[in-house]
Amino acid sequence: MDALSDLPPPAEVIANNVDLLTQILLFLPAKSLIRFKSVSKEWLSLISDSRFAAKHHGRNPRPSISGFFLGWIYTNQSCKCVSLQGDPTGPSLDYLHRNGAVKIVCSSNGLLLCSVVCNIYIDHYLVCNPTTQKYTAIHEPRPGVFTQRYTAIHEPRPGLFSSGVHKLHALLAFDPSKSPRYKVVFLGYCYQDVGNSYVQIDIYCSESASWKQIRAPCRSLLQAVFCHGVIYWFGYETVMSGFDVDSEKMIEMKKPLEVRHMQVRYFGECGGRLVLIQTPNLSAMAFEILEMDMEDCCWIVKCFVHLGPLQSVSPQLKNEYREYFILCVLKGETEKDFELVLTFPEKTIYYNLKCNSWNVLHVPRGQRIFPLDSCDTAFPSVESLYPL
Repeated sequence: MDALSDLPPPAEVIANNVDLLTQILLFLPAKSLIRFKSVSKEWLSLISDSRFAAKHHGRNPRPSISGFFLGWIYTNQSCKCVSLQGDPTGPSLDYLHRNGAVKIVCSSNGLLLCSVVCNIYIDHYLVCNPTTQKYTAIHEPRPGVFTQRYTAIHEPRPGLFSSGVHKLHALLAFDPSKSPRYKVVFLGYCYQDVGNSYVQIDIYCSESASWKQIRAPCRSLLQAVFCHGVIYWFGYETVMSGFDVDSEKMIEMKKPLEVRHMQVRYFGECGGRLVLIQTPNLSAMAFEILEMDMEDCCWIVKCFVHLGPLQSVSPQLKNEYREYFILCVLKGETEKDFELVLTFPEKTIYYNLKCNSWNVLHVPRGQRIFPLDSCDTAFPSVESLYPL
């Protein structure tokens, strides 16, 4: 029996008025809406519609981050979100039907991009939504795009200046405020000889399920990130380059945007802005959080951080050869507020800079972070209704 037949008349009137029902449901969190799909076929159709998902995102363009997924290699162990509030019932990727080890390589507005590795080679990629527990597989457009050795794809290796594709960066570009479709972009740096190097860009579009290949001049490629519709990257020359995902064209920077010759501790998107953290060495206790000014094309200092207060919770910071990693940078309540996810050899900490407070996060048993040979970052977990 349809659940609507048991509703009292006023509620039934609302349930049958699609416009009114839509306005009410838009105020509910994504997790609740997922449960409401079972009310009736009409509710299932409404909540599963990509247009409803876009409206829901418009109501809350900056959904709160409940936790993060760690970017290590998942074999048989549970791939579960590490909650910032200690919630043991957070989303996981255990629903994936995989035939190999899984590594999360990118996240974008609630969607995750994962590589599936079989016998040290990448077999295919998955775009998944942990909220709806749906996913879709992406297979290589032609032989050789994915099938480089796993270590060559995710770690720098000797022979950087020998011929061929040296490092593949896989990025997920999804902005529900602009389009319900996503793109997966693969950047492969190719070096043939002096003065003849380029970046090979393979683009998969979910709307057409088709591929496109572009080549652009590039001297080197070290790190890349998707931010506000553009993929930014830099190389050994420390000068930034940009690729507009919508127009599928390289963009001209108003002026050279450089990255200093220092240790890059974090390079990523934060609250729709490009963020950079550098230190003179890996044991530095203080650093600046830099944010890219889109208009003037320059770095501006948004926050100064000193990790001294964390010595009480992580005595390892008192050592001369201290070691820590910045896994994630999050926006706080205001423009200048930041929160950090830091990992030390003995624990992982969620650090609120404004309040000067921190929480020790519970990492599931058996999932070590140190040494970081298999975990290089953390990916925020946000609720999304986007249908795959």
